[in-house]
Amino acid sequence: MATKKTQNYRSSSSGQFIVGAKASTKISGVEGLRPSKEMRATFGNFEKMGLSSEARRTILKDKYGKKG
Repeated sequence: MATKKTQNYRSSSSGQFIVGAKASTKISGVEGLRPSKEMRATFGNFEKMGLSSEARRTILKDKYGKKG
């Protein structure tokens, strides 16, 4: 039986690796972190809206960041 190969992506502008949502969830699971229903819905909405990573970070900082 052939094994399924995974593809790693690297940003051409920054040279950093890009980790997808499924891989990120698996990495977090190893660390004992589980996303809540609210977080899964938030990330799902990001995908539907097609937001850039910078826009996603801004929304998350506004929503969960320290206030004043």
